[in-house]
Amino acid sequence: MFSSEFGRREADPEREKVVSGMIKCDFSHLTLADGIRFLNIDMSTIKLPPFPHFTVLDPYKNTNFLKDSDAPEKLKRYFHFNDGIDWLFEDDKALIFDAHKLAKNYDMSLEALYDLLKDFEFIKV
Repeated sequence: MFSSEFGRREADPEREKVVSGMIKCDFSHLTLADGIRFLNIDMSTIKLPPFPHFTVLDPYKNTNFLKDSDAPEKLKRYFHFNDGIDWLFEDDKALIFDAHKLAKNYDMSLEALYDLLKDFEFIKV
């Protein structure tokens, strides 16, 4: 699912928490592939691309966030990250998605997807 990763994963749970050396990077003018993952990065220093990209911050903590929404059931299942999925870890601080791809795959307009995502505190659109 993931095309690229920035940062590094914590290898030893007994060690102090690792924070990547990547700071103050500007991705706001880039077109990024769907599924970019940021590992152990302070995301407050990173400029993210605007919609039609969107970023889920702390996806490990924010699982199943569409559960009570009006989203199509298939889309809800797509974002139920921790339901038996072994590729998501606490080290994952952000995941970037391409709204064009999701809107097309789940038969939604970009506007409907934006309206669905814009009010979540941990999603940057």
